[in-house]
Amino acid sequence: MPKKPPRDNPRNRAPRTVQSAAAVLRRLTQQREGGGISLKNQSLEQTRARLPENLRVHVVGVVEKAEELVIFTESAAWAARLKLALAGSPEVAEGRRITVKLAPRGATGR
Repeated sequence: MPKKPPRDNPRNRAPRTVQSAAAVLRRLTQQREGGGISLKNQSLEQTRARLPENLRVHVVGVVEKAEELVIFTESAAWAARLKLALAGSPEVAEGRRITVKLAPRGATGR
């Protein structure tokens, strides 16, 4: 019995394309950046300034929400160290819940 030919439906092809999380984050970052320093980079630098010196370079991203601050690190080891460092410093959170996550592979840009 012969195989059925594939459906030719080009308008539904784009949403089915699998993209890596790093590629999606890179594209969104490029879209949001206007000229000069972007809002995302400003919040990243502000958060890094409030962190201990040895942990600053290992923070690769920050997402600020109304009730939560999500900090992305480059590895699980640095995420654990950051969680321990943040446990005793309420000035970083500014009254928000802090969540520390790993950055998607390839999103660190290093």
